[in-house]
Amino acid sequence: MGSRRRCFSWRVVVLLVSGLAGCSAAPAQSPDQGRRPDAGAPDGNVLADAKPAGTSWSFVGEGSGKESPAVALHLDSVQDGVATLQIVASGVAEVQGLAFRLQADPKQLVVTRTEAGPAWFGRKMDVIAKFLWQPVGELWGGVGYEGQFGFAAKAETVLATVQLKLTGAGPVKLAFRPGRNAVIDSTSARVKVEWLGGTFSRK
Repeated sequence: MGSRRRCFSWRVVVLLVSGLAGCSAAPAQSPDQGRRPDAGAPDGNVLADAKPAGTSWSFVGEGSGKESPAVALHLDSVQDGVATLQIVASGVAEVQGLAFRLQADPKQLVVTRTEAGPAWFGRKMDVIAKFLWQPVGELWGGVGYEGQFGFAAKAETVLATVQLKLTGAGPVKLAFRPGRNAVIDSTSARVKVEWLGGTFSRK
């Protein structure tokens, strides 16, 4: 029973990322199969021909900041049109897996790097992380344990980081695609959370 439950919980995450749960087209690029990538090494999602916007940007997240439980976008840094966003969970009793689809106008930005957040590591558990940047302007992501185990994310907990290059005139809206996101606990149950995106604007 335990092994069946473990298989089911991670299968849900993989299906959401791959698009099979929504009968979508096959992914356009190969998934990132690695664990947390080295800081200086590309993870297979870098688009070398993307050019920074070369201007100042600000970021405003959705919601009042008091929603709980929630998965939200937080700005880590932005400079010369290169921004790093954190996907942050808060008010969640237990996280075993995360799957999401993040939408944006591909004429306004490109995703250049993706990484599992630090909360997944240091627990002596196998971590699977898959990220796909779709040319239509969707980032498909999934991170989770290969086993029946979870951790608390009651305080703000970074589950993934996304680096991107802002290439358009803005404003640039990022939103989690409705019906294609899930937080799963160690019993394979979906955890109900608010999904909060945000908007970049030129200063």
